[in-house]
Amino acid sequence: MNNYANPALDQIISTTTFLKERLPSPLKPILGIIGGSVTGQAPGARIEIGFKEIPGFPVSTVTGHAGKLIFGWIVLRNKSIPTVLMSGRAHFYEGYDLKVATFPIRVLGAMGVKSLIITNAAGALNPSYNVGDIMVMNDHVSIPSLSGVGNPLRGPLDAPETAGPGIGGPRFLALSDAYDLDLRVATWKAWQVVLSMVHEETDRRCDTSSNKANLHEGVYAFVGGPSYETRAEGRLLRLLGADVVGMSTVPEVIVARHVGMTVLGLSVVTNKVIVDKTPTGSDILNEHKSGVSKMTTEKTNHEEVLEAGKHAAVLIKRLIGNLIEQSELEIRQCC
Repeated sequence: MNNYANPALDQIISTTTFLKERLPSPLKPILGIIGGSVTGQAPGARIEIGFKEIPGFPVSTVTGHAGKLIFGWIVLRNKSIPTVLMSGRAHFYEGYDLKVATFPIRVLGAMGVKSLIITNAAGALNPSYNVGDIMVMNDHVSIPSLSGVGNPLRGPLDAPETAGPGIGGPRFLALSDAYDLDLRVATWKAWQVVLSMVHEETDRRCDTSSNKANLHEGVYAFVGGPSYETRAEGRLLRLLGADVVGMSTVPEVIVARHVGMTVLGLSVVTNKVIVDKTPTGSDILNEHKSGVSKMTTEKTNHEEVLEAGKHAAVLIKRLIGNLIEQSELEIRQCC
């Protein structure tokens, strides 16, 4: 055992074999979907395997993360796509080394997954984003990577020629195009379809308040957690160009790109990060004198994140379903 907690190549192969032996031969997933707080079961799911049953898989301790792989087919107009949904994930803040936390991604790569859709719950830094909105990730800022304490590629790596397809990758990975442009374009096309569906349903119910969600495209900031950001940290991340902030996804993206997958990231805005300057003692004294309070007392909590995620789950499932329709040709070609 080395100091980097590097998952051994034989463990990846062993776990891959374990999973393949439990699936019918036609079910060889080429599409992966990862979610935690904002996704539930995939429609048409056939086989479920809990993380606790899978050798080497890290188990999440976070409320809202089911902790299982769900294998099945997503049925399109003229094709069924074998898919695996990873419901739940392990996080850096739970104490896992990022190599261990992202071990499932290397297993999915070894199983033959070529395209990966990753969802997450995130806090809005961009003032134009509202709770319930969805953001297509086109870039990220990784504070743990920049600080040198959290990158899943740190330490020994298995080269592709040694590890085999879908497991190994380059020593120095370029991430300037981490988020696939074709999949992002397909997402915007799919959003138009989803909006049309929602508007039709709204008209039938005569409900003008149903659809308040918007689609954005922007930058995700990855932080270690588990504490939420201070006001000053929120302002710093905004200055760095981030539109939302969260505690997952980026390590998975890095490993997925390392093994050659195309990646799409979708963030559901579940809260707005408080970035107003902290009031000073003098401010409070003056407010007491005037009788007018301008102090923001809101706080982010995990229960609110889960609740907002539930409301967004239906919308994001529709978006992913229509996205797969839009990108069917790309998925077929890449596999």
